Amino acid sequence: MGVKDKLKGFEPEAIYEEPPKGALEKLTRLPYFAKAYEPDGTTKREFDRQGALVVTAAELAEAARGMVAFVAQRFEVPGKN
Repeated sequence: MGVKDKLKGFEPEAIYEEPPKGALEKLTRLPYFAKAYEPDGTTKREFDRQGALVVTAAELAEAARGMVAFVAQRFEVPGKN
């Protein structure tokens, strides 16, 4: 059994639930989280430059490049350049 099998199913109403108090207290110690958690706390420009988002976007782009390279290799015709 993998981790995915242990996850609960999607709950559409979960957005209306209060987050666990301890978790929220820890997260609000992070300045970028505390600011973004407030309504209108982060501008679009600030959000686009937030560290975790930038790193995640770079990792996703790298993974996509790797996948494209892998697929391209499978379509190469042997002996043809």
